[in-house]
Amino acid sequence: MPLTGHKVAVWTLDGVTFGFRLAEPTPERLKRAVRGRDDSLAWWDDNVELFLDVLGTREDYYQPIVNANAAVLDGKGRDASWTCKGLKAAAHVGEDFWSLEAYVPYAAFERLRRPGTGVQWWGNFTRHRVCDKNPREYQRLNTTYEPGSHNMMAFGPIRFVE
Repeated sequence: MPLTGHKVAVWTLDGVTFGFRLAEPTPERLKRAVRGRDDSLAWWDDNVELFLDVLGTREDYYQPIVNANAAVLDGKGRDASWTCKGLKAAAHVGEDFWSLEAYVPYAAFERLRRPGTGVQWWGNFTRHRVCDKNPREYQRLNTTYEPGSHNMMAFGPIRFVE
């Protein structure tokens, strides 16, 4: 199933803010137990994963995960030791949706192609919908029916424009 709902990104001189409004018929059942930073159990909550290839080479990527409490788990590729320093997240649960904003500062990355008109990153976004599903439901911006979200060849372009 494709990642449904509204998605938006806004970039500034210091970072990018990604926003998601996710339709949810049973918001009272959202699984959002994790409240702290870098708790691996956040992956098991209702969450959104951001897969960001900030060099645009499809050779490496960063992966912040943010749950419906705005708790963050992050890594570089499959290495969970990387921390997205300065990441700020906020979540809101509404009557028939939940929303998430995640600000990712450029300073968090070792190297990157700084956004500007014509610059392109690659990425994917995966929503884990756990609340009333068994097994859990995965919604992705790209690779709707493909197994796994870590396939960089399935990442789509993130184009920056002014």
